[in-house]
Order: sequence, then structure tokens, then C-alpha cells
Amino acid sequence: MIQRFHVFIPYLLYVCKNGIFIEKEECVIDIPRKFPKSIPIYRRILQRLPIYHPTYIEVEKRIKAIEAGFHGECYVDNFLEQVPFPKSYAILKDLHIQIDSNSYLQMDTLILTKKYIALLEIKNIRGKIAFQKNPDQLIREFDGEVTPFKCPEQQITRQTKKLQVIL
Repeated sequence: MIQRFHVFIPYLLYVCKNGIFIEKEECVIDIPRKFPKSIPIYRRILQRLPIYHPTYIEVEKRIKAIEAGFHGECYVDNFLEQVPFPKSYAILKDLHIQIDSNSYLQMDTLILTKKYIALLEIKNIRGKIAFQKNPDQLIREFDGEVTPFKCPEQQITRQTKKLQVIL
């Protein structure tokens, strides 16, 4: 059975068990985002843990964080569907690319057109947020609690450098 995927600039790609076949054509790629595999795994862990176990709450928090991230990415995907991109473009989601034996590039969304490449790092964070310098971090205030997060600006900078190495 042949699966049809559209690929950026300007080729159409056919993938089957025996190989990949490329056909010249103006085209688009926008494969739906997949539900995170880790959520069912964490849910199975929760089923095995007693409610009073010290890690039970941490696993619950982890599930909620992953679900929030996934729903935030899907929310942005809905907006991207409304953008009038040019004829040939690609929207690649949840990319994990190995650069070398010790280095990976993970991107939430990568948009490719003939004129530009846009890298989106999507965060779904409740509360009031502020970017802090020195040290670079994201600060969230929610229900009177202040929580620091890694800086998304720094994350985008690292991803851009790794993407430049690939290109």
C-alpha cells in the first residue's frame, strides 16, 4: 500500500515498503500532530501506584503538563490552518532529528516555504508570565505561586544554531 505525503519545494513524495518515489509537482505537507505516546505510559504507572505513594502526585503533574503542551500545540495548529501560505510549503510537527551521536534537534513546529523557514516553540502556560534576564528564564505567577521555567528564547537560539548545522 502506498502512502502519499506532500513535501516542500516542489516535489511529491510517495513512500512504500520498497522505497521512496519522488514526482515533480507543486505541493504541501501538513501531517496531523500525533498524541504523545508518553501519556498512556504515565497513566499505566499511575494505575500501579497507590494514591499515597510519594511519586503519585509527581506523575499526575507530569501527565497534566504533557497534555497541556499537546493541547497548546494543537491550538496553534488550528491557527496555522487558516494562514494563506504560498503554493509550496511544509509544516513539520514534533520533529526529532539526530545531528550527531550526542546531539538532537527537537522542534514543536517547523514551517518551510521557498522564501523562509519559521521555527515555532509552543508553550501552554497558565498565569502571568514574564521574561527575566540574568539569568535568562521565564517566570510564571499563578495562584500566588512563582515558578521559574527554562527560557524559551534560549531554546529557540539553540534550535536555530542546530538547524543551521543541518542546512
